Amino acid sequence: MDRQISRGLNDRVYDKRKAAALELEKVIRECVSEGNHQRITAIITQLRNEYAYAVHQPNARYGGLIGLAAVAIALGQNEFPKYLELIMHPVLACFGDQDSVVRYFACEALYNIAKVAKGEILIYFNEIFDVLCKLVADVDIGVKNGADILDRLIKDITSEKAVTYVSILYRPQEDAPNKIVDSRGKTLQVYDPQIPKAFSLQKFIPLLKERMYASNPYTRMFLVSWLRLLDSIPDLELVSYLPAFLQPLLSYLSSSNHDVKVVTASFLGLLLQEIKRIHEIKKYVSNEKRRLSIRKHELNDELNSNANNDEKDMRESTDNLNDNNNNNNNNNIDDGHDNNEDIDRNSEGINGKRIFSEMNHMPINDDSHDYSDGGIYIPGQDTIIDYPKIIDILIASLDSSEESIQLQMKSITN
Repeated sequence: MDRQISRGLNDRVYDKRKAAALELEKVIRECVSEGNHQRITAIITQLRNEYAYAVHQPNARYGGLIGLAAVAIALGQNEFPKYLELIMHPVLACFGDQDSVVRYFACEALYNIAKVAKGEILIYFNEIFDVLCKLVADVDIGVKNGADILDRLIKDITSEKAVTYVSILYRPQEDAPNKIVDSRGKTLQVYDPQIPKAFSLQKFIPLLKERMYASNPYTRMFLVSWLRLLDSIPDLELVSYLPAFLQPLLSYLSSSNHDVKVVTASFLGLLLQEIKRIHEIKKYVSNEKRRLSIRKHELNDELNSNANNDEKDMRESTDNLNDNNNNNNNNNIDDGHDNNEDIDRNSEGINGKRIFSEMNHMPINDDSHDYSDGGIYIPGQDTIIDYPKIIDILIASLDSSEESIQLQMKSITN
């Protein structure tokens, strides 16, 4: 960086640091337009090593955070992912600083970075979630407010991008096989390799399970709010992981904080309704499959019966035709009459009967029903719920001495 910018970022006065960050933003934009990626990397490295990682120099950390945010804004959404790893690690490290001002500026910097990164920030979802768990219970009110604003932005990005977003940095392996062939080179199966999403619920659940045992009411409120959000995204199917966090969630009902009890009871009610809905869908789909299977067998039996009757009628028609031909031939020997015309007419009857028989063997195309095993897909029919584990957890909770937990158990069992 230029000396003037470097000196400004290290200044005690906030306005001077902000002015230096704006100058740095202009420099980065020029580098992007010129394609000078080497200088961009050098500037980010300088901000990391000399500023953000300067543990015992709070002013330098302030300047490093605002400088890294300025770099992210200047890079824009298209160029930023290339430098995501270089920028994210020092920002996340500043959240552990003992200085509350550093933690606040870290919230501000990560907010600006997330606004630029959008779905790309989900690559670091676990790390950000872990940081927010601590910040929402911070002793400093300013840090808590900053964490709440950052939390709302991350929730918006998650609800919009979690299911579909694939990192720009993802590059599929070109040499990875996408089909199975036999020894003769004949293709047996073609498949598309799975594309990893930036957000992984499977990788998040272990962290969630660990954090669910927090005792701070602010942290508990934060955790339940995130559970409600993730559960509201249908394609994530959070309910499939219910046994992982149900036991600590039930313990929230015995919290001394009234708000924690209320939001927990409300969320448990939503989960119960969702499980009931999924059960009804599975039952309906199972009955439909059974009904369609019976209908398919009935149709096959009906087609086979019609086919047998058609073959019998064709044999009788053929026998009658042969008898008529023999009689006509005998008569024609006497009167010299040419019977080729009658034979042709009777042959049309044979062909017509054969066509009718073949038509009865053709499958019926009924667009009003789907007689396949799958039928019409209904969201929720493939959701897996581990009922035995859930029941074990509920039974264990029945012995709780807390009246609120017992009341909730009664409402569930009813």
